[in-house]
Amino acid sequence: MPLADWQLSYNGLTLGAGTPYGLTNALGLDDLPDLRTSDTPRPSDHGLYAGSDFAAGRLVELALTVTAADNAAFRAAIQALDDATVLQTTEKALSFQQPGSAAARRVNVRPRRRSIPNDWDYVFRIGRAILQFYATDPRVYDDTLSSSSTAAATSGGGRTYNRVYNLTYAAGGAGGTITATNGGNFPTRPTARIDGPVTDPRIENVTAGKFLQFSGLTLAAGEWLDIDFANRTVLLNGTASRYNLLTSTSSFWELAPGANQINFTSGSATGTLTLSWRSAWL
Repeated sequence: MPLADWQLSYNGLTLGAGTPYGLTNALGLDDLPDLRTSDTPRPSDHGLYAGSDFAAGRLVELALTVTAADNAAFRAAIQALDDATVLQTTEKALSFQQPGSAAARRVNVRPRRRSIPNDWDYVFRIGRAILQFYATDPRVYDDTLSSSSTAAATSGGGRTYNRVYNLTYAAGGAGGTITATNGGNFPTRPTARIDGPVTDPRIENVTAGKFLQFSGLTLAAGEWLDIDFANRTVLLNGTASRYNLLTSTSSFWELAPGANQINFTSGSATGTLTLSWRSAWL
């Protein structure tokens, strides 16, 4: 169900307008994340030698007012908030819809601190909650996943594949080419799936001037390769690593803001590439 303006969603719980959890303040969604700087002091001099700045993690804090029509509903709302924000090791999407934004966005977070109403608040059925989340990835992403698919480029005018994907496709690729558009203002890291039959596939980001090339890799029909550019993993059929088959000149790349040209080729001139990504902002 789409989020309305001033609404957020986390771990199955909707917060904000029209819910028992009124949003009174939100910090960290539009701010710059924490930074890792490499400036160094000038010996026996004022100032610093300028180094590179890198984004670290992102701290998000939400202030909520919890209200309900009766004590039972109030207790249920508090319990639901408690259950959704229990300590966990995996990051989950905190989706949010800002007024004036064309689409919802998300950050991947886990709870770090919280303050939720106690029994004293039940008397008035009005409580105040503070939730703190932390994201190891500082990017703010489009809540909608973009995907595009293409068959490997061929020298014989192309080939038709009777393959159907249950995905929503962005601008499609043809002749081994995908145009992947990052609508944000910061580089984003995609995922890729290569379906066999294919031998020694190559995924080149022409815009970035980088590529992933496999040597000694053969996928039969029905086999596939999952590539996660953020975590730098390469898995055959979702389990067995094939990272060792990347050539020494290969580099994991990112999608820059704007249009990115991605070329897909293979030694067998067969195979299908599906590229998936989310636009990203900082």
